[in-house]
Amino acid sequence: MSLLYLITLAAQTSPPGGDFGFEDVPYLILALILGGGIIFLSTTRWDRMGREARQRRRPPAPEASPTPVAQRRSDPPPQDDLAAAPAPNPLQMSSMQRRHMIIIGAPGDGKTQTQITFMVRDIARGDQVIWASTNLALYHSRDQRTDLRPITHLFEHTRDALEIMAVLLWASAEVDRRMSFYHEDMPHGDPVVIYVDELGGLYRRFGDLLVNAMRNIGEQGRKVDVFLGLVAHNALKESTGLDMALKPLFQTRLLGNVDQATWTAMVGPGIKLRGVPDGRGLWNMPDRRNQIHEVQVARPTAWEITDLARRMPLPDWEPILEQAAPYLERLRATLAVSTKKVTETLAAAAGELAGAPSEPEAPEPTEVPWAPSALHLQVRELVQAATPEIHRLVREEGLSLAKAQELTQTSNRALARRLGLGSGGGAASMKIGEAIKEWEENGGVRLFDIPDAPPASRPRAVPERGEREERGERVNAA
Repeated sequence: MSLLYLITLAAQTSPPGGDFGFEDVPYLILALILGGGIIFLSTTRWDRMGREARQRRRPPAPEASPTPVAQRRSDPPPQDDLAAAPAPNPLQMSSMQRRHMIIIGAPGDGKTQTQITFMVRDIARGDQVIWASTNLALYHSRDQRTDLRPITHLFEHTRDALEIMAVLLWASAEVDRRMSFYHEDMPHGDPVVIYVDELGGLYRRFGDLLVNAMRNIGEQGRKVDVFLGLVAHNALKESTGLDMALKPLFQTRLLGNVDQATWTAMVGPGIKLRGVPDGRGLWNMPDRRNQIHEVQVARPTAWEITDLARRMPLPDWEPILEQAAPYLERLRATLAVSTKKVTETLAAAAGELAGAPSEPEAPEPTEVPWAPSALHLQVRELVQAATPEIHRLVREEGLSLAKAQELTQTSNRALARRLGLGSGGGAASMKIGEAIKEWEENGGVRLFDIPDAPPASRPRAVPERGEREERGERVNAA
């Protein structure tokens, strides 16, 4: 039919006289194209219809045998499926989700490199980070291989043992300071993460002073966003000071090649000891149900460090090392006194053994009566001006002393700001606190002495705002 249509079309385009000239070529080409297209479409349609007919004539394929799961649909799922959960990845957690962390492994497991990886992730999230390690190296081609020098402006670091201990003492005091804001449900500050390496060496030098600071931070720091990241070779109390009450405070625990005692102390006796290849960044991490998960830690690349240095803004928080300076001075003074006593004792013992008479002790200097400084007098003037309002807020409104100080601008930070010692707090507010404490101990003056309210006028409970307004309306009406 298509061929007949093509012949008819060609006949209609032919000249009446039967002569065919060059002017008739375009019409002939158009007729051939239209005819070829019609033939192609018709052939394609008939082929498709033939395939469909052959498929309908085929016998149906046998049904596949049901899977074992389909055969046992009524059976309960296995216990492993019920306990299946995504493996925890502490690298993807923020410091508030990860909380306190401890990394324990043998030399060569990559403890320092793993700590650096977590530290870089926290810096990228905007946390205030300080790296405290007696073996600190911002770059070491053999042991570290991660160049942290491009981002030294984004975190703090120290390798002095006394300064590390001062930082931990500051962190313990910072936890206590933030707890007053936590109790009032007020903002308490940015997250602070303190990474401490070589825990065993610090414990051998500072002993219970280090343990008490870690205990206070570990117990209450998670509520006010002050976190610890420790690195040690084992978890024995004799080596690190980590007792049975301190170990559970570390929610994130990464274990490498450790001994049986450390494995049992950090995981429990019900799971067999497992080791990992040295230096590959592979760690065993027990979860809350004491199931062991393998965590692979890959060190940050040079491109990631460069990109972090380029895109992160300069931090605006007050440096931790400056705030820990008063504790460092106190440690140095204490150490100097202890060293002097030890030297005098050894000298006296050596003289007795040699038979030489010991030198008479020098008379103790006459004590000079303590007198308040100009700073003490300025603080007392500001506090005395606000004392009536503080008494009213505490006795009548039922507020805490810390809240009353905050409202009357007589807290340590507010006093430091008003006296021009510093606007950011930290070392300036600590100086005010030391001055008040010194006056209370040496001068017998209590600036914030709030007498007890009489039993009849003491409020039984702090009324709600609506109740106070209603009570005030009733009084006005009366």
